This record gives sequence, C-alpha cells and structure tokens, in this order.
Amino acid sequence: MAIKMTQVFDGEWIRPHPQEGHKMACCDCGLVHTFDFRVVTIDDGKGAKQYAVYRAVRDKRATSARRKRAQKKSA
Repeated sequence: MAIKMTQVFDGEWIRPHPQEGHKMACCDCGLVHTFDFRVVTIDDGKGAKQYAVYRAVRDKRATSARRKRAQKKSA
C-alpha cells in the first residue's frame, strides 16, 4: 500500500490529519515518522490554559518502502 505524501517547502504551514496520524518523511534520508496531535487543558490554579501537544513515532514499514522506491528511482 502506497503512502501519499505531499511535499512541504521550508517555512510553509501545513494542516495535519489528526484522526489518521500525520506522516512526515525526511527528504534526504527517507526516514518516516507518524505524528499524533491533541489539545490538552491544564489548570494550574490561576486559570485553565490549552496547549497543543504531539508525539512522533518512527514508522519502520513506511521508511523501508520509501527508501526502496528511492533506490529504484536512482538506479
């Protein structure tokens, strides 16, 4: 199954896909990460504040597929 990736240029804003997990790949090495986002509310006693938080997890399968594709293109 191919993963659709959109090229993002330096400084460009993007809107992640929170339900699917946002995938991001390095242009140079092809390493792929899945980013999960959520908004949390923290009340420190002085008032509630909302923060956007995220986590990144390496996607070994997508990285392997992307690197194989890159090798075929360069050969």
